[in-house]
Amino acid sequence: MKILKYKNTRRALASFALLLGLFVLSYKANLFNVAAHTDMILQQLVLGGSQEAEVVCDGPIHFAPDPDNPTHLKVTCMADAPEPSPTPIPTATPNPDVIAIGGLGIGSGDGLEVGINLAAFNDLKTRATNGEFSRECSSAEHDPKKWHTLVNEEAGCHYDHHHGDDPNYVNDIFGEPGGWFGNSGQSISYPWQTFVLPADATRQQAMAQSGTEGQKENDLKHEGYFWVVRKDQPCDEKGYCVKDFRVQYHFHGTMDAAIKMHSMSAEIRACKDVNDPSTCGIVRTGGWVDHGQLLVMPTDKQCWIERNSNDDHTKYVVPLANDHQFGIGNFQLLIDEFRCHKELTASEISKGPKHTGGSAPNEWWIHGASDFRFQLLVFDPMSNVIKNGDGTINTNTYFCGMDQANCPWNQSVATMRIAYVLGVNSYFVQDYVKDGKAMLPLGKRYITRFGGINNSCTAPGLDCVPIEYNNLPLSVDPGKGLAGFSHKACENSSCPRVDHDITPTGQPSWISWFYRYADHH
Repeated sequence: MKILKYKNTRRALASFALLLGLFVLSYKANLFNVAAHTDMILQQLVLGGSQEAEVVCDGPIHFAPDPDNPTHLKVTCMADAPEPSPTPIPTATPNPDVIAIGGLGIGSGDGLEVGINLAAFNDLKTRATNGEFSRECSSAEHDPKKWHTLVNEEAGCHYDHHHGDDPNYVNDIFGEPGGWFGNSGQSISYPWQTFVLPADATRQQAMAQSGTEGQKENDLKHEGYFWVVRKDQPCDEKGYCVKDFRVQYHFHGTMDAAIKMHSMSAEIRACKDVNDPSTCGIVRTGGWVDHGQLLVMPTDKQCWIERNSNDDHTKYVVPLANDHQFGIGNFQLLIDEFRCHKELTASEISKGPKHTGGSAPNEWWIHGASDFRFQLLVFDPMSNVIKNGDGTINTNTYFCGMDQANCPWNQSVATMRIAYVLGVNSYFVQDYVKDGKAMLPLGKRYITRFGGINNSCTAPGLDCVPIEYNNLPLSVDPGKGLAGFSHKACENSSCPRVDHDITPTGQPSWISWFYRYADHH
């Protein structure tokens, strides 16, 4: 998490990146070290006029300006755990002679915004039209830990939800889903799924809890797991780009607009030169992710521009009880964490969603463990977020009735940007750099759900998320800035996106899971 106060955001990021390598801040005159501990022990330094101090932190750093006292700034080193050597887990690097197929199969050449084998997917659509999957699947025909489309091909039935792109589409690059956290074949959820915590819970209180079995994310909101998969992404002459990725995130649709913290897992192949595989490396990470504040604004506004406008962006903010959950600081200075829902008019709803372009009715700007960022765009949300007079929100006034045929508003078209940059933070790799490359293999380092290094882990778990930054050419030397890779996402009409709703024309959409939750939100 970064707290910045600059008018030029991109220049601010570049300037702030210089601090990330060593986590050093200059304030004038005295030097003191603050170690990162699970209890976040803080020291107080009082400076007089013209004095300077330098703060050195051995963990991720968090700033919290005091909105009521402009002379106070709290600098916190985030949680690290003790230091016994971790036990490596098996690598998920695919064996070229033994590649798991799974799902609809490995694919390529289907489009820059496509993450599923189109030939196989279109075959399912044809068979659905011919009535092959008209029966609703039973609970016995559903595995909550397995990815699926809207239909069960083997059983000849349909579900009321799907999980987006096919993670198996890139098994030739990343291996079988779940392998990197020791559970090959698990393609839905992971050991660090979220669970219910009080809105005012501190980070220390959260770290002391592991959730109740049967009351976790995959138990209560299974339908919210969604994959975005991309292959052979373009790059420019500058190089250092994201080439392929599969990211699983939890997002329970518009109904989760009030929820601040979610979870994710990510596997990315990044390259100095996308045309030279020898310059490519792998990043794997996961954990809990922060979605900042909720913004609701008209459709003629741009979320990013309004959030960082010099004007009063707070007119679009919907204050919620969990805004400061886990000790989050001053939102006015956080530039890249927010969830933005645009209010579609009746006319816009009647015209149906647009599936192209670089903006969408729902945009979630996300920052998570190991300094991983992405932006999620949903083009066909099921409802608006309506602000009630009592400060609560209404998210279940759906655009379509449950029995309405051909409803296009059911959260079946989404995309993602890995931006601003896929960072390689020296905090995680500084002792695994050789010959200008990050060489942190899988199983050598773990982080907590919030991103602090945890050297006490012996296996993947809630606070033992394995990370990998391996064979990655660094654009800058460790400690001299933030090394990273850009993502050149296609955002024009020449890159069509997949609509995962394969309900036969003329019928109410099989994607109906959210109606079951209407009485609970």
